[in-house]
Amino acid sequence: MNSHPKEKDVNSSTLSDTFELIYSINKKIRDWHRKVIQEYNLTIPQYCVLRQLGTSRGLNFKELAEKCNISPPTMTGVIDTMEAKEKELVMRKENPEDRRSILVVLTEKGKQLHESLPKENFIFKNCCADLAQNEIRQMNSLLRKLLENFY
Repeated sequence: MNSHPKEKDVNSSTLSDTFELIYSINKKIRDWHRKVIQEYNLTIPQYCVLRQLGTSRGLNFKELAEKCNISPPTMTGVIDTMEAKEKELVMRKENPEDRRSILVVLTEKGKQLHESLPKENFIFKNCCADLAQNEIRQMNSLLRKLLENFY
């Protein structure tokens, strides 16, 4: 008898395989990112910040931390480093919509670096060339469902 009415019989070895595949894919993506972004003298969190700010007019620390999957205190350190004289890639700016909030925006130097970075479609083009659009949509749907149900 199931202990929870929503529980389904799931083959644990198959599910274990699924999570191992997700972990392996994540590792390959991180390794590839690390290799590529080292050429730009960036860390993975800095690369993420550049990507996020490059497609926005600025984000607050909390939004940036959520989008980059890092803690707000860690994000503060990342922004401090990117704002420092050696890099000068971002700056803090008062949020016109909420004066209690600070936005992080790209400087001109940051915008130029963002433009020179490899684009996401280039990064994933080779690995996903054999997947049809409907397969990618189905995979995204299943992964989103997995994420939403994960506790």
